[in-house]
Amino acid sequence: MLLETGEHFIGEALHDSYYYGVDVNQASMDDINKFLSILRGDFINLDLLSSYNKEDLQKIINKGPNISPPSFKGIKLHPRDGDYDLGTFVDGYLEGKGKRVEFYWDVGLLTIYEGEFLNGNFTGKGKRTEIYQNGEVHTFEGGFLNGVPHGQTRNTISSGYTFEGLYINNSMKNGIITYPNGRQYKGTRLPTFGFIGEANFIDGKVQKGHFMSGALHGHGSEVFVDGVVFLGEWFNGERHGRGITVHQDGTRELQVWENGTLISSEPL
Repeated sequence: MLLETGEHFIGEALHDSYYYGVDVNQASMDDINKFLSILRGDFINLDLLSSYNKEDLQKIINKGPNISPPSFKGIKLHPRDGDYDLGTFVDGYLEGKGKRVEFYWDVGLLTIYEGEFLNGNFTGKGKRTEIYQNGEVHTFEGGFLNGVPHGQTRNTISSGYTFEGLYINNSMKNGIITYPNGRQYKGTRLPTFGFIGEANFIDGKVQKGHFMSGALHGHGSEVFVDGVVFLGEWFNGERHGRGITVHQDGTRELQVWENGTLISSEPL
């Protein structure tokens, strides 16, 4: 249907006619004109609405019935919260390349998606930008399926990290996380918690193993630039439990650690 409760469709039909539907309980024609003046830089002229003559159109505006024209290119807007879709519509839903802007006033969030649509959902290649009231900006660029990231995606958080890798149904699976300080994590996310992979530090140190919240947790190894290697148990990023340190000359020590503090050490 062209017109749904509280929504407006305005645009150019594929056969070069204009369509307009309005629910007078939600917005006046002046409101719609003002909205379009911002988006298109002009105002609707009723004489251009060649699908109906002025008299028929006025009846539609007054009574607010649903209208079902063929597919068209234009704008669909929701006057109560300012959301709108822009692109090509088929049976009232965005299809192909388009744009969707949504306002979440209760949480202070603006979202903008530009890319491919299927039956009104983000599906295909696109970019979604989330702008928060505190200035935080999150972006997802890559594949989408049914409105969520799916496939190869680049996810950037302005105050945090950048992730490049594979998403499955909005869940990060495997790839590379890069932090502003240059630290990188490469690996595969686990279905329970954390991920298996490696972390590369700007000083050249490399950690491999099981990570939770960006820190080694469980079994893992740490290799320093000078060649010293530690293999053992970790807890929240600290050496904790039994482990072996291998020095540059090949000598080895069996060690016991507790919350990052060395308790005992003996040669092997």
